[in-house]
Amino acid sequence: MKKLLLSLLLMVALPAWAAPFVVADVTAGVAACGVKVDGVAKADAVATGLLCKHDLAGIATGSHNITMTAKTAADPVWGTQESAPSAPFTLVVPAPPTVPSSLRLTP
Repeated sequence: MKKLLLSLLLMVALPAWAAPFVVADVTAGVAACGVKVDGVAKADAVATGLLCKHDLAGIATGSHNITMTAKTAADPVWGTQESAPSAPFTLVVPAPPTVPSSLRLTP
């Protein structure tokens, strides 16, 4: 029973550390944030509480600029409203280490 409980706990806890996230503070009434990475629109980040959080899993090595816009929920009269883009956030994803070479056996 303890092993089952531990394995369930690990299955739930490990994905939470999967990748870095870019996070933005938003005001009340914001339902989501539009995310652009290097000028290319990505999936909207849902606002939870007063934060929008976008997962950076799979982002390529190199320098990147990320911007976000705040979006309201769809209003029956005005529709969805969107803010101007944020100032760009720049990050540099480091390259992975080089591949090991000269594999051999030693006595």
